[in-house]
Formats: sequence, C-alpha cells, structure tokens
Amino acid sequence: MSALLDRLRPLPTPEDADALAAMQADRARSSRAWLLAGVVGAHAASSALFGALDRPTLPIAIGVALLAVALLGMGIAQSVLLVRAEPSRRGAQLSIGILVALGLAAAPLSGLLLIFLGIPIVMLPLAMAAVAIALIVRGVRRPGLRGAPGATLLGLAAVLAATALVAIDGLVLMPTTLMPDLPLGEAYALLAASGEDHGIAWIVNVSAAWMVASALLAVGLWMAGVEDGAALGWMLAAGAAVLVARPVAEFGLGMSIGDVGYSGGMSIADAPLWLLTTALAAAASWLLLGRPRDRDLPEAPAADPA
Repeated sequence: MSALLDRLRPLPTPEDADALAAMQADRARSSRAWLLAGVVGAHAASSALFGALDRPTLPIAIGVALLAVALLGMGIAQSVLLVRAEPSRRGAQLSIGILVALGLAAAPLSGLLLIFLGIPIVMLPLAMAAVAIALIVRGVRRPGLRGAPGATLLGLAAVLAATALVAIDGLVLMPTTLMPDLPLGEAYALLAASGEDHGIAWIVNVSAAWMVASALLAVGLWMAGVEDGAALGWMLAAGAAVLVARPVAEFGLGMSIGDVGYSGGMSIADAPLWLLTTALAAAASWLLLGRPRDRDLPEAPAADPA
C-alpha cells in the first residue's frame, strides 16, 4: 500500500539520473494502466446505469461509476506527477489525454458499440485459441521455458468462474428476471413452443467456446514460459473480455423473450457483473502495464570491499 501511495503523491525529484528514470518509467506505466482501466470502467458504468435505472441494483451501478472515477483520478494524478518531474513529457501525456477523452466520450454509446462490434466480439474465443496454439507451438519447440503453473491456474480459475457467471446470468437469471410470473422450466417450455429457444443454445455454445479457449490460453502461457505476473494479467484480461462480451451472448435470448410477449432487457445481476468487469480489467491492466519492472529499478551500489 505504501508503494502505491508513493506513486500517487509528490516525491522529491531524484538527483541521480538512473533513479529519476526508474521513477518516471514507473509513473508512466502506472498512469497508462489506471487510465485504460478507467476508460473500461466508464463504459461498464454507462451500461450498468442504463440497465439499473429502475432496479434495486442502481447503487451498485453508481458504485461502478465511482470506481471508474477513482481509476481515472489515479491515472491523472500519475500523469501530473510525471509531467511535474519532467516537463518535456507534456506532449506525450497530452496525446494520451486526448485518447482517454475520446474513449470517455464514447462511453454513453457503449451499448451501441457492443452491438456494432458483435461479430468481432463473437470471434474473440477463436482469436484467443489461435494465440494459445502459437504459444503452445513455441513451448513445444523450447521446453526449457516452462515454469511453475500457479499463476496461470489462478487466472484460468478466474476466467472459468467469469464464464460460469455469464452462463448462469443468461440461462437462469435473465429468464427469471424478465419472465417473473413463470418458473424457469415453464419459461423454457414457452420459448421452445414459440420457436424462440435458439438463444439458449447460443449462450451454451458461446460459454463452451470461452472455456475451451481460456484453457488453451492457460496451457500456452505456461508452456511458453510467460512470466507469472504477465500470465496472470493475460488470463484476467480474458476474464474481463468474457464479461464484456456477455451482452452479445445474451442478446438473442433477450430478443426471444421480448418476442413471446415479455419486456426485454438484462437480468437483475447486470450491474454486479459490470462491477466485476471493471475490477478484472483494472487488475489485468495493472499486471500487464502498471506494475514495476525489475529492469527499471536502479541498481544497488556495490558494497565496498572490507
């Protein structure tokens, strides 16, 4: 915690050039990580607020928005400290700020963006599997790269849990939320009788695809010898991607429920799942972009021989 606070408060500018470079590199990474997580959080907050305006989960949706603001605040603080220590970085940080502003401006359109990007999002498990196969091939060619699989297994557990939550949300919570007068079995029977049960099979297939792709990615990261922090970061990013893709997976079933005479929409768990999405995205962004790198740390002075 003290290390994190050190990155968020003004510190004396080191006189040693190597120490200054290490501090600034750390701040630059941290700034990018928190700003990226904040933009993702803003999009998640927009979707959460839209789906929770007339529901008891509105406080959770507001919590998503507050978390996004906190992440953006930390990123902005890092950028300010970065430029304060080295004014020559002002131009680069201004460019990053413009990109962040554009990302935030698009946040109110997050729902439309998910629909517009539906096909690329559906293809994400295939892309993940392709990357995983490339990593596995690399690992087969260089077996000495493999390390302990602990971090990768932890990340895989997170992705599988996220996928299970998406499946439960779509197959159980959505029908019971949108069709409250029917037990789940009767809701399925009504959809089947009306020829509108294709969305159920779609959610099952998409969930299975994510599980297979994430398992392949975990194996690939382990076999390729990817460092523990990066491996965990990539797996958590995959978990966040599963949750971001949730509305695309559930869209068909939601439309089918509307076609049989019920109002469409999302389940009661929509806002909590967007909160989880933001948390996973923030953790992945920190692990992949923000955490300190050993190569950037100043070398310890050599001990004087006694």
